[in-house]
Amino acid sequence: MIDYTKKYKKEYKIICTLIVYGFSTTQIAKKIKLSWPTVLKIVRIFNESNMLSKLKQNNNHSRAKGFKSVAGHSRGKTYEQLYGSKATEMKQKRSKWLKKNNIRKFAKRISKPQRLLYEIVLHKFPTAILDYEFKIKDDHKIYLDIAIPELKINIEYDGMYWHNLNQKTIRTPDKKRDKILEQAGWKVYRMQYNSNPSKETLASDFYSIIIQ
Repeated sequence: MIDYTKKYKKEYKIICTLIVYGFSTTQIAKKIKLSWPTVLKIVRIFNESNMLSKLKQNNNHSRAKGFKSVAGHSRGKTYEQLYGSKATEMKQKRSKWLKKNNIRKFAKRISKPQRLLYEIVLHKFPTAILDYEFKIKDDHKIYLDIAIPELKINIEYDGMYWHNLNQKTIRTPDKKRDKILEQAGWKVYRMQYNSNPSKETLASDFYSIIIQ
């Protein structure tokens, strides 16, 4: 009987790295020169829920980006340039399409420091999930930067300049998010920086809050 975990051990390590960095199934397949069903098969063989969940999110992000071509959105052009007086109507249609297909808006990008922090967290908690979906209501979800669901731990990376700007426009501000999570039994840790921290700083700060 073939032990597939041994057969695909090397490929799986590479696949996991690419998943962490946001690659979709088809992008990984092209990168390592395998078919996308084989990539999916390998991930399922090892059956790690955090990798399966993250890959699903990557695939959703990839499909959301593909909406540009479906809607006729040319790279570098605004809705106003493309649709003129119908720009608002087209934006609303796009928003409804994303919600209907359960695809998160792709305006939010995961920063390099957040990815570095996620790699650090994985060493301590291998089941950690990046950009974890948390349902508040049937029609409303929030996304946690780094979550360890079975321990109900949420670690948020806040780059303060952009973070403060976004607080004025997001649907659920930080204080409200944190209160909702805490009422659900979660612990919320916020790591806040005015400039991009080094990996060493992130690691030091992460371990200092976790061992408290």
